[in-house]
Amino acid sequence: MKFAVCLLGCFAAAPGAVYEITTVSTKAANVTGGDVLVRVKAPSERFVVKQNGSDVTSAFSNGAALLRGLSLGDNVVEVFRSREDATPAASLKIINHPTTGPVFSGPHQQPFVCETSTFELPDGSILGEPIDANCSARTVVQYLYRSTAGGQLKVLPSNTELPADIASTVTSTGESVPYIVRVETGTINRAIYQIAMLAKWNRRLLYSFGGGCTEGWYRQGKTTALNLTNVPPGSLTDFVLGSGYAYASASLNVFGNNCQDVTAAETMMMVKEHFIERYGEPLFTFGRGGSGGAYQQVQIADNYPGLLDGIIPSATFPDVLATIQYLTDA
Repeated sequence: MKFAVCLLGCFAAAPGAVYEITTVSTKAANVTGGDVLVRVKAPSERFVVKQNGSDVTSAFSNGAALLRGLSLGDNVVEVFRSREDATPAASLKIINHPTTGPVFSGPHQQPFVCETSTFELPDGSILGEPIDANCSARTVVQYLYRSTAGGQLKVLPSNTELPADIASTVTSTGESVPYIVRVETGTINRAIYQIAMLAKWNRRLLYSFGGGCTEGWYRQGKTTALNLTNVPPGSLTDFVLGSGYAYASASLNVFGNNCQDVTAAETMMMVKEHFIERYGEPLFTFGRGGSGGAYQQVQIADNYPGLLDGIIPSATFPDVLATIQYLTDA
């Protein structure tokens, strides 16, 4: 019996009943980090899935599963009608890349200065020394909260007991919840990323892009575009977090750290993949940022469709080379 092989998140189905398998967290050719969220569509729940020949059916719930342990390079995921069927009804080729990248940006830029040892976390501590030559660092999760007394977000003193002065917030879906923000900081694609969100997520993702350009070369960067150490009440970040949006950024999505759009797009893609695999698929993803942050949004929306569903650019400029020549001459 003939079957088709999916290469980029398409589907393959045998004659008769339709079986489909697709990647959810990223395109099948752009998977990173050894795991990927996939979805199977089948006429019944009685199907068998094999990953590189090993049965992974038990990982599926409601037709979806986070497949782990992918080999670097090519992997094959096959869907069978039953355990007795030797011919797959659908097959998907997955190409897995390292968490450190690259995926499509080409060889890593050298030299490259690691800056995890100077990256400040929301509680004032430092992310730490890099643990490998690709500027990787440990992943750190911290919790902040909004006080009824106002002021900046405060460090949550306990993970088991709520402070007496904790404020509440109403999300965009109308739910009143304690104003506690989970902040995840780690490294992907040699960038430092941050994801901030309430426990009650409204299933919308805002990706923030930072500006600048003149110093954006050969460095990891010690800032993202979130600025979680300065979130006064009534600020845009306060509105975003308090409304239940997930808020994400990475140091290589700040043009003052990395002034070229290909690595910026690759980094955003990899951070979004990680987000979906850990927290779920957003209803939509939109970007915001000005100047170099606007340039990234426009280039990503044009050249890498599907990463951003909407953009909010400001202070836009045409292209990097023309602008840098103008600034240098000035």
